[in-house]
Amino acid sequence: MLGNPRWFKRRRYTGWGITPNCWQGWLYITCLLSSIFIVYGISNWLGLDAKHQLIVMGILLILIVADSLDIAIKINKDERETQHEAIAERNVTWYMSFVLTMGILYQAITSALQGSLFINPFIIAAIFGGVIVKAATNWYLIDK
Repeated sequence: MLGNPRWFKRRRYTGWGITPNCWQGWLYITCLLSSIFIVYGISNWLGLDAKHQLIVMGILLILIVADSLDIAIKINKDERETQHEAIAERNVTWYMSFVLTMGILYQAITSALQGSLFINPFIIAAIFGGVIVKAATNWYLIDK
């Protein structure tokens, strides 16, 4: 779209996403962040109500996320980098699954002690959704 994948590298140590590796990448990030403030300022200056400002900012943020994902997908990685990323993602998944399971147990125990059983449905959906996504992925990749 707008950004060039050569301006970025994959983020290795601070989460997911992309990191600029040259001045063009930093300029691109600066322009994206500036566009958020400029669009917000213009929408205030035009006197748009909160609903329309939210719509305009939402569209802008969708475009920024779509462009960032496009760049992240197009970044070239060798086989070693792909394997390292897969191992890191696996480890993150195990950690998040453990924390969510502990959250379910904590909520179940504390709510049972108070006399009513309540477990946050979003935490349960995250755990079971992960199981479903893993099963679907394995089913899809079985013949590849």
